[in-house]
Amino acid sequence: MGRVDGRVVTVNWGSATPVVYVWMPDGTLHGTWDGGLALEKLTPG
Repeated sequence: MGRVDGRVVTVNWGSATPVVYVWMPDGTLHGTWDGGLALEKLTPG
């Protein structure tokens, strides 16, 4: 289940905390997992 609010995308996979992505001006998504314990950067192809 996911939600978009402006540049913020929140995805709830059923974990204790959701995955939160911020859509950056260059098109990348910067994500925070597990309450900030893991980071992810998604780059468009």
